[in-house]
Amino acid sequence: MLMPLQRLNNHSLIWNGCVLLMRRRALMSECLTGLISSAVHEFIQCIAEEQQAILQVSVQSENFFSVMVDGTTDSSVTEAEIIYIRQAVNGVVAVNFLAYVNIGRGTAQNISNAIIQALETNLHLTRQTIFTKLVGFGSDGASVMTGCKSGVGTLLKKEQPLLFTLHCMAHRLELGFKGITEDNTFMATFTELLSSIYNFYHSSALNRDNLKTSCAALGIMFLVPSRVGGTRWLPHTMQALKKLWSIYPALMQHLEQAVECLQIAIPRQRAS
Repeated sequence: MLMPLQRLNNHSLIWNGCVLLMRRRALMSECLTGLISSAVHEFIQCIAEEQQAILQVSVQSENFFSVMVDGTTDSSVTEAEIIYIRQAVNGVVAVNFLAYVNIGRGTAQNISNAIIQALETNLHLTRQTIFTKLVGFGSDGASVMTGCKSGVGTLLKKEQPLLFTLHCMAHRLELGFKGITEDNTFMATFTELLSSIYNFYHSSALNRDNLKTSCAALGIMFLVPSRVGGTRWLPHTMQALKKLWSIYPALMQHLEQAVECLQIAIPRQRAS
């Protein structure tokens, strides 16, 4: 009876030792992860401070600059503004990130205050210097930005009457394109076709593999059909059209094969 009991005690000691070792390794892993995260955060902070110092010198040494802003929301659905500085440095136009600012409510006054505060805090500019050098303001076409009575541009113009405000040309082009083609039946059919092709391959790994096989057989570089629409209508539509055109022979080959398989499968299902 002593031998089995001794073996049991030995097994218990070994098991407890393994558990203790695993706990120590887990603790070391957590500590190492914490150290790495801390180091990464410190590196990012140092890079940000260095870039901010370079931008500060650049803005202070030039006579004029413009501000570009765009709204966004974070994972907690808090409204924020992304602020950029646009300026000419030695004759070369440069756009640099300035700040990401939570604004709470997206009112024109809050956004205007956030822009001024970011310039004062990040670039160490006085309010007088800001409105002496600020010559341009760019944004999307939201009424809170471009409103003629109480928009952000209007509020900034009260401080700098010569300020030039610009509704983003890319947004205006896309809005114009959408307005022109909204009632165009051909464009609606064309967009629906591209969307159907995208969904056909996006939702099926088998269809993508078969298309890839068709591309390889025809010596065509394989490309997955892309989505139409999204935040940038024209580039998305153009990209989808270019991909469709480049793989068109392989696409037609695969779709014809899919139709043939379907025509064979349907009678068999009915017969069974």
